[in-house]
Amino acid sequence: MTRRAVSEGTLRHDPFHTLHPSLPPLRSRHLKLEELERLMTYIPQRENLRRVRDWFLFSTFTGLAYADLRRLSDEHIVTAADGSRWIEMKRKKTGTDFRVRLLDVPLRIIEKYRPERKDKRIFVTYGRGYLYRLIKELGELCGIEGLHYHQSRHNFGTHITLSMGVPIESVSKMMGHTRRSTTEIYAKVTDRKVDEDMKQLRVRTAGQTVSLYEDEAVRAAMRLPGAKPSNNNTQTTIAQ
Repeated sequence: MTRRAVSEGTLRHDPFHTLHPSLPPLRSRHLKLEELERLMTYIPQRENLRRVRDWFLFSTFTGLAYADLRRLSDEHIVTAADGSRWIEMKRKKTGTDFRVRLLDVPLRIIEKYRPERKDKRIFVTYGRGYLYRLIKELGELCGIEGLHYHQSRHNFGTHITLSMGVPIESVSKMMGHTRRSTTEIYAKVTDRKVDEDMKQLRVRTAGQTVSLYEDEAVRAAMRLPGAKPSNNNTQTTIAQ
């Protein structure tokens, strides 16, 4: 608006020309692990809710966005030399190639809906608006506030990959990210999880003692080359 005012002569110069406000930091919006487990064990009474729940879980275990799930077809499923099956396709949003292995859960979901196929597409999906309404309803039934479909992709980046020790470079490739900084959002989450786990470990080990056995001769040899180590061990007890 200010540039337009300058071009029309209303302002002599743009007062905000040097102002570059920073964007809010991106954050992962994955479900809590107990919420994901609740969703996996919940059995919807209606068929449309069961489909939506299964598609959500499929994306949780593959990292597919809903736009890519709708396009997924037989031509995107390839079989490796060892017999494992993989998804190979381009992300609709960025056009980036990605490749992700199909684990047991998504494989079973594919077979479950094979009889419903009308063409080469893996799933007969709903329209986006109808899907979003069903996802919200499913979240309310499972006690998950504000559930939306894209959280499944965030679940893949946290619970399914990084939290299980998959390298961040591999996760970035599987999710089709164009920048590593996008994947690092999920890494920050797992770092926070590690911190929480270590705090719980400290609580569990409070009051216990740990015994350290140190060979003083070996330590001396490390400081003074030529010194011969002995077999005399010294025990040090440290209270937590």
